[in-house]
Amino acid sequence: MRAVAQLSYKIILLSESTKTIFEKNGNARETITRKSRLEINTDEHYLVGVMHDITDVTRANEQLTKSEAVLQLQAIELTKHATTDSLTSCFNRRKLDECEEQMLKEKSQTAAVLMLDIDKFKTINDNYGHDCGDIILRHFADVVRTTLNNSDVFVRLGGEEFVVVTQGMTEEAIIKRANEIRLLIENSPIIYTGSTRNITVSIGIFYKPVGKSQSMSSALRTADRNLYEAKSTGRNRVVLAA
Repeated sequence: MRAVAQLSYKIILLSESTKTIFEKNGNARETITRKSRLEINTDEHYLVGVMHDITDVTRANEQLTKSEAVLQLQAIELTKHATTDSLTSCFNRRKLDECEEQMLKEKSQTAAVLMLDIDKFKTINDNYGHDCGDIILRHFADVVRTTLNNSDVFVRLGGEEFVVVTQGMTEEAIIKRANEIRLLIENSPIIYTGSTRNITVSIGIFYKPVGKSQSMSSALRTADRNLYEAKSTGRNRVVLAA
């Protein structure tokens, strides 16, 4: 029996390029062209060119990229809604968990928690309505925000209670900052239905020196206790006590 020679071949890719071509009707098609050298039994060489229409794949990838971009934007928006108060654009209390690790448990830096409460806010709501109350809350948040550093965290706990968490300041500087906020609020009345509404704020402070670590819950309790002291001794005051 006569032996049959075994066929062997090798394909070597020489180049690959993509190109947009247009049909007679003007529709664009995306193509990829591959040029290769085909070697058969080492003594036969051929140049081979293959063009693939990848229009559907390209369009699918473009659509996938757009969909991924939409999903990323939706994820950012959902995260914002999950951590932000819709009325004042402050963070909500979920943000405080991050502050505990990044600020209150960081022993190399000082840190402070300021608890702010708008004085007699319930009376404002009762006398002028919740629309007026909402305007005051937004106004209050905007005014306080002008006094803060980029690294400060501004949180609305709920109702008329807010918290500022800050880092790296001395005790004296924190008291000065709190009084600046208090005076700015006192001197920033709002106009509602043609009448001037004056508001004031009471502030209780928790202060953590260098070398100490503190939980957020404990810091808030101390700040709240000092806030109560500020309220019970006349309002429109700042209190920092151990």
